[in-house]
Amino acid sequence: MITEYNQHFEKALDFINIYQELIDCHLVDFITEGLWDKCLPEKLRSELENINMNDDIWAENNIDSELSSFIQLTKSLSLESCPAVICVNDLPKLLPQSSMERLIENKFVYPKSELMNTKKSHEIEVLGKVIAEIALSTRSLVIDAGAGKAYLSTYLSEHFNIPVLAIDSSQVCHKGAISRQEKIQKRKRTLTKRLYIILLFIITLIPPTYVLQEIYQNHIHFESRLRLFQMLRIYMSSVVEAAIMLDRIIFLQNNIKCSKVAVIRLFDPTLSPRCYGIIATK
Repeated sequence: MITEYNQHFEKALDFINIYQELIDCHLVDFITEGLWDKCLPEKLRSELENINMNDDIWAENNIDSELSSFIQLTKSLSLESCPAVICVNDLPKLLPQSSMERLIENKFVYPKSELMNTKKSHEIEVLGKVIAEIALSTRSLVIDAGAGKAYLSTYLSEHFNIPVLAIDSSQVCHKGAISRQEKIQKRKRTLTKRLYIILLFIITLIPPTYVLQEIYQNHIHFESRLRLFQMLRIYMSSVVEAAIMLDRIIFLQNNIKCSKVAVIRLFDPTLSPRCYGIIATK
């Protein structure tokens, strides 16, 4: 597994080095800094300038083209294609042998949906079960660093009786965790009021509609290239994510304090795109 992580990491880095400017640039500079010419390799740029935008150019196909090669390579270098990444069902392989019979079953309940959207509820449900399995198997307490409003900490404490220390540097989050219902609602009202005042101030600075229309018409020819450029960056993001995660896990693998370590896909990517995590045990 160590070799697989290293090989995937090296390939991701090689690809990132080729497209470093595409990754590092700021989209707001697309027109003023000429990012289309500056950040894209000549062959890919030339192909995109002559592409038919009416076609489904992002669909996987066997066409021998620069764009097709780019798409296939980014997908092959994402964590989804890394053979060493495990799924949640493989979690017992990382836990002590004595814990194999202690996995959470009847004790698991769904998190309360109050003040949580679908994404948050899904993450609490899945991650809560994973952490509960690890904590109960090792008889450990849980330290939730960056706990926010302590949704996860509360879930673990209330439903699994696991001792949890929730830490967050934000005083607002700390108060919200202590008195969630009342104080979150109060904070929402405060934010709404502030937003209203700020928007009123900004609106007075916006140019007249005819000026905005003129600016838009003068730059409308950049629209198709801007969309293509941003899509390329979106595809690149999965490779950057892989490099960051693999860099961390290789560091942990080289640390003798960790006996087992793995990248695990925790969440449904359609609900939570940032769906990967690192699990390490001493």
